Amino acid sequence: DLHSFPTRRSSDLLVFDANGGTCTESYRELEKGSVIGTLPNPTYTDYEFLGWYTDPDNGTLVSDTDVINADLNLYAHWIHTSLIMTAEVNGNTYNTLQQAIAAVPKNNTVTTVKLLRNASDNITVAARQNIVFDLQGYTISNTVNLPIITNRGTVTINNGTFRSSATQGAINNESTGTLTVSGGSIIATGTRQCIYNNGGTLYITGSAYLSA
Repeated sequence: DLHSFPTRRSSDLLVFDANGGTCTESYRELEKGSVIGTLPNPTYTDYEFLGWYTDPDNGTLVSDTDVINADLNLYAHWIHTSLIMTAEVNGNTYNTLQQAIAAVPKNNTVTTVKLLRNASDNITVAARQNIVFDLQGYTISNTVNLPIITNRGTVTINNGTFRSSATQGAINNESTGTLTVSGGSIIATGTRQCIYNNGGTLYITGSAYLSA
């Protein structure tokens, strides 16, 4: 007797649901047992992308190195930018690094600004602000063609990374500024040095790494 069998595909379908956002890739077809590969980065105004999950609200986070063995729908997860905390000062958390710096008193009190995530910002430390940056291994990069830090007060850097692609360099230390770099990395890939000391006081000690 002749028997008919359903056609079996040798590939699986991976479907991307942006879950309110926009994604340039709606699906991809992969061979069974193959690695998913680089996942797309969707966008959603006023939201930050958290990753691709197997459920619209919960589910399991999927990575580039996961293997696909069946058709799979993936859903983008998001968090509104107003809920994201970037830095901590004296036990209070702030959405942006700018807000955290503004919370530092201008009376020369030594104040630690603790970074809670990677951040992109351009900030000014005012005269009589005394800030110790605890980057906790995170990175601060610049957002526009300006230094990451313009220092007119006192700044101490112990860890983490300042990375700038601006023509202005990573840190400008102004004439009233005192900058101490005792650890961490300051990297400038633009056309100016990583630290521009404009008449201020500069100390470089310990295991600091500077690259330009």
